[in-house]
Amino acid sequence: MEDVKIEETIGEDGGARATITSSKFKEPFVIKKAGFTGTMFEVQVSGRKSGNIHGLFTTVDDAKQAVLQHIRLSKPSKAVQRDKKWMERHARAEKKSGS
Repeated sequence: MEDVKIEETIGEDGGARATITSSKFKEPFVIKKAGFTGTMFEVQVSGRKSGNIHGLFTTVDDAKQAVLQHIRLSKPSKAVQRDKKWMERHARAEKKSGS
């Protein structure tokens, strides 16, 4: 099971905002109000709209459910896999050289 952390705050515009981090992805998912409307929410990754989670959501909870489903159905990103393999190789090399 992947580690998922949800942090809810109040944004600069006074609206609800949520940040969701997962061990499957390096970048967090940010749910905030869409720029052109005060009632809809969008999901962003690295300051851009998420390419995999499309659309606008009427509530933060709807957007959170979409992000959580995306995380649940996704494999770990290539960047996360690469970092994990590097750490394992690095640990083996240190163990080998230390013995």
